[in-house]
Amino acid sequence: MFSKWSFDELKQFVQYKAAARGVRVILVDPPYTSQCCSQCLYVARENRKSQSEFECCQCHYTAHADINAALVIQLLGQCQPAYGGEIRCVKSQLQALAIQARVS
Repeated sequence: MFSKWSFDELKQFVQYKAAARGVRVILVDPPYTSQCCSQCLYVARENRKSQSEFECCQCHYTAHADINAALVIQLLGQCQPAYGGEIRCVKSQLQALAIQARVS
């Protein structure tokens, strides 16, 4: 059923269902979330050892890649003003590290 949906349709569906139940949806920009370490925020393509393996080149944290990316997305979501977090916290650090990763 879901395989034929575009991401925009899925987003609209989730927002509609969440609003009907009084649940807040916080959107997070996904670039580099799969390359960012959820523990030290180091961003590098080399952190992804395979499709499913994540190992940080800086702090050596290891986890399933999807779980690590989900933790990064959670951190970014908690930094959104709508969540009550400080926008400068993880989001700005991740953006700076992503720029660094693109340059190197």
